[in-house]
Amino acid sequence: MAETPLLAFDRARSFVAANGSGFDRLFLETVLGDREIGTLASAIGSGQDESGAIRTLLGRGEGDPETDLETTVAALGYLEAVGQLDLPLVEQAAAFLSAQQREDGSWCTTEEASEQERLVLSATVCGILAKTSCARDSVLRAASRFLESQWEAERVQASDYDAIAAYLRVMTNFPMDAADRVLQYCGRALERGYRAGKLDAVRAARVFVLCDVGALPGARIRSDEAVAALLATQQEDGGWPAEGDTDPRARVTATLDAIVALRWLTVSSPRDVDRSRLDCSADGGPMLNLAVIHEAIAEAIPERECLVHRDRRLTWAQVTDRSRRLGDLLRARGLGCHQSRSELENWESGQDHVGIYLYNGIEFLESMLGA
Repeated sequence: MAETPLLAFDRARSFVAANGSGFDRLFLETVLGDREIGTLASAIGSGQDESGAIRTLLGRGEGDPETDLETTVAALGYLEAVGQLDLPLVEQAAAFLSAQQREDGSWCTTEEASEQERLVLSATVCGILAKTSCARDSVLRAASRFLESQWEAERVQASDYDAIAAYLRVMTNFPMDAADRVLQYCGRALERGYRAGKLDAVRAARVFVLCDVGALPGARIRSDEAVAALLATQQEDGGWPAEGDTDPRARVTATLDAIVALRWLTVSSPRDVDRSRLDCSADGGPMLNLAVIHEAIAEAIPERECLVHRDRRLTWAQVTDRSRRLGDLLRARGLGCHQSRSELENWESGQDHVGIYLYNGIEFLESMLGA
């Protein structure tokens, strides 16, 4: 058990150096900031052909995905983990994946693939493409129609991690009509599996990264809880156990997943914001409303992406500027807070109320912040 993330990182370096491939070591070093991202991108790009398919990943171990579709998805997964889905090679890979999409909006490696395998792969591809700026909207919408048509609660009731993670991943990154209902259901299924010991700490924490969120819809698994669980389950040799698999290669994969999640939750995420500055209000009590929290995060990581909707991407600084301008407009119209919270009963409101009548999208969230 590692006492701190930094100690866990050092021990993982030793484990991967002893048990991983050259590509594993390169990926881990990139995640931990020991190597430039360009080196990883070059290693991945070296296996890309004219169609955009990434046929090989330099230095990968035996037993890894062999089809062009699987290898391309795996390669984009590595770039996704280090936040590099805006590279030219990604645009070419996205074009290849788009060309592989079937008429019903799905993706499939072989005709013999099961319905569940086709669903998981389709959600994975759609989830990755939704995070890029180059995916065609028609491709994403065709995939969303397929995924919504295939949704059944029974698919995730048995704590099927692949299905749970795939649905959570795609529906937190691309708007769908059934998103709210499915996200809540999958989040609860994930928590049930985790609390019952059917899903380990690595898998639970990995979902935070796949969804790019600090809190999971429907699940009461906090990010700090996920960090503690990861630190507690690191083994003496620096690696993490692979759920139900003792193969050394599986342990390397689990270790890489754990480090990506640990790095994201402790270093790259908004949870590093100094929360002491949030504990203030006009009458001295704690004030933790959404707008104040947003402003604090924007101050800490202004250039990081805050909102992504289809082909639109706004940073925390951009969203802050836009929401402030809306707030100024509302104040100019006489809307605001007219009586201090300390002067009111719990059921009373001393401020004007603003109704927002919009479809889901960036403007809806900006309106909430501005109001």
